[in-house]
Amino acid sequence: MATVDHSFPVLRLLDIGNRHGNVTIAELDRLLPIDGVDTRDADRILDVLRSRGVSIVLARSTAANGDFNLLEDDRIIYPR
Repeated sequence: MATVDHSFPVLRLLDIGNRHGNVTIAELDRLLPIDGVDTRDADRILDVLRSRGVSIVLARSTAANGDFNLLEDDRIIYPR
């Protein structure tokens, strides 16, 4: 497998995570498709997100004030 530079997608995920406190599975898959990342790179990316306090969630909803909140029936996927 060729070496892939994931710095831009990781920076984008960190930006999203810093704004919302979390990243959705859909955002993660859109920016870092599973078929384009090997296991070692995926572990590093998850560690970077975790170390910055960014969790991965199923989805988020928009609150009336424009902030994002977790949907009541959704849960945090990573870290547990």
